[in-house]
Amino acid sequence: MNIDRLSLEVRGQRGPAVVDRILAATLSLLTERGYGFSVDEVARAAEVNKTTIYRRWRTKPVLVAAAIERLAEVEIPIPKTDSPLADLRTLVQLVGASLNSNVGRQAIRSTIAASAEDPEITEIARQFLTNRYHVATEIIERCIAEGSIRSSVDPVLMLKAIVNPLHLHVLLGGVIDDKMINGLIDLVLHGAQSASLT
Repeated sequence: MNIDRLSLEVRGQRGPAVVDRILAATLSLLTERGYGFSVDEVARAAEVNKTTIYRRWRTKPVLVAAAIERLAEVEIPIPKTDSPLADLRTLVQLVGASLNSNVGRQAIRSTIAASAEDPEITEIARQFLTNRYHVATEIIERCIAEGSIRSSVDPVLMLKAIVNPLHLHVLLGGVIDDKMINGLIDLVLHGAQSASLT
């Protein structure tokens, strides 16, 4: 993931340039060092005062979460075409590409490692994933509306069944490829499109 590209793409969309610099600096340090950096270092890299950061983000976990959320918004936009099934495949491909990037790998590994020592990180990560699931399941709801997936399917559970194995795969050092992405989607879709077992 190109940090400079991220900074340019989000500039002007979600606030002043200083916010973009802080979030880009946070992602850059996360990529280089994992979670082992300080807010002081973010302030120096972004060329702002530390108090400027704390006025907007009260703790380091909140700052890191905001940076990762910005990354997700830029790298994993929710597709919306006339084919929700195609949109689902595109979405999972975007998730895979993001997780394969240096910052994507560091984000998930750092979050897991740091959560053992900081309960706040666990709660923030849970809320982040909940929010992303909520946004992304709109695609599955469209699939249900057009009849390509059973109406009894839980959209959040279906999405988790596809993307959570990708997170675990990367966490264990694997690389996500098209074969894995398509295999997961086809496997889950087979269950979602079949008649309920009774």
